[in-house]
Amino acid sequence: MRVILVSFFALWLGISPASAEDWKLFHRWLVVMNPSTNPAEQVGRFFVGGLQVEEDRFLVAGLAPQVAARSIRTGQVLWESPLKGPSQSSWVVEGDEVFGADTKGYAYALNRRTGESLWERRVRGIFFGEALVDRERFYLMNSQGQLVALDRHTGEWLWQQSDTEASLFSLISGQPLAFFQNRLLAGFPSGRLQGLQASTGERLWTDSFGTAGVDSMGLNDLRSIRSEGEYLVAASFGGILRAWKAQAGSRKLLWEKSVGVHSSPVIDQASGSVFVSDREGRVQKIELETGNLIWEYSLARGLASEVALGSEEVWFGSSEGSLFVLDRRTGKPLLSSTELGSGIFHAPVIVAEKEVLVVTSRGILRRVFLQKI
Repeated sequence: MRVILVSFFALWLGISPASAEDWKLFHRWLVVMNPSTNPAEQVGRFFVGGLQVEEDRFLVAGLAPQVAARSIRTGQVLWESPLKGPSQSSWVVEGDEVFGADTKGYAYALNRRTGESLWERRVRGIFFGEALVDRERFYLMNSQGQLVALDRHTGEWLWQQSDTEASLFSLISGQPLAFFQNRLLAGFPSGRLQGLQASTGERLWTDSFGTAGVDSMGLNDLRSIRSEGEYLVAASFGGILRAWKAQAGSRKLLWEKSVGVHSSPVIDQASGSVFVSDREGRVQKIELETGNLIWEYSLARGLASEVALGSEEVWFGSSEGSLFVLDRRTGKPLLSSTELGSGIFHAPVIVAEKEVLVVTSRGILRRVFLQKI
C-alpha cells in the first residue's frame, strides 16, 4: 500500500472549466491499494468493490482477497480481514457487525471495530451485488439468481428462493435487494421483481420487466431496486424504469419510462426527484410523482456511475475515469476532472461539505474536495 498525503495548496486536479465561477478539485490524500508492477496483474484488476462510510472510517473490498477499514482522515488501514476470494460487492454495516460476500461464494460477518471474523459460510454462486441485513437475517443474491437468507448471528442457512425462469445471462448478473412496506424485494435475472415475506421467503407478488423483444442485448436482468420512504424505483438493463408510491398497504404505479439504466437510480425524497444514469451516457433528474424530466446532462464519452448527492452538488464518476460535479438544482456543470487513470464504476461517497471519497477500478482511492478560487 502507498499513501500520499497532499497539501491542497500544492496539487489540484486539472479541470475543464464549465461555469463562470472558478471551482477546482483538490486532493486531501491518495492511496494505491495493493500496487503491482506485474502487467498481467494490472490488466486483470477491475471492478473494485464500492465504499461504505461508517463514522470515522470507510470499508472497501480491494483487489486482494480481503476487506479493509480505512481512516477517512488519512486513508490508512485500520484493519484488514482476509477472504477466500476477491470481493466485488459493497459491504454493509449493521450495528456492531459488517456483512459481505466474495467471488468464491463465501458470506462473512465481521466485527466492525476490529475486523475479527465472527463467522463465514460457503454459499453457492458468485456475489457481485450489495447484501441486505435486518435485525435477524442476512440476505444475499448470487450471480445465478438464487436469493439466500442466513441467520445474521450464526450464518445458519434459513431459506432460499430461486428465479422462476432460467436466464442465459445469470452468470454475469448482480441482483439488487431492498425493503419496502415491510417486504423484502428482490430482482431476478429473468426480469422479475418479487415481493417476499422476509422471515420465510414466501412470494407475495411479482412484477415482470421482461423486454426480450426490445433490448438489443436480450438482457432482462433487473439492474436496481431502490426505496426511500413511501417511494420505490426499479430499473432493468432491458430499458424499463418504473416508480411506485406506497398507498393503503399496497403500491401505486406512478409512471413507467423507456430508460436503460447503467447505474442504480438515487431517490431524493426531500426534493421529490430521482437521479438516473443511463446507458446513453446521460445523467437525468426526474420528478418522482410524474416522471417528468427536470434536467439532463450528457457525457461526451463513457457512462456515468451512480450519483452522490451533496447539499448543493451532484457528484459522479465515469467509465472513462473522469469525476464530474453538477449543480444539484439546475444540472449546470461546475467542473469535470481530468483523467483519474481508470474507470469509476461506484458512486463517490460524501464525507464532508463539498468533499468525497472516490475509488477507481484499478484500486486507487482518493479523498478530494471542491473549492472556489
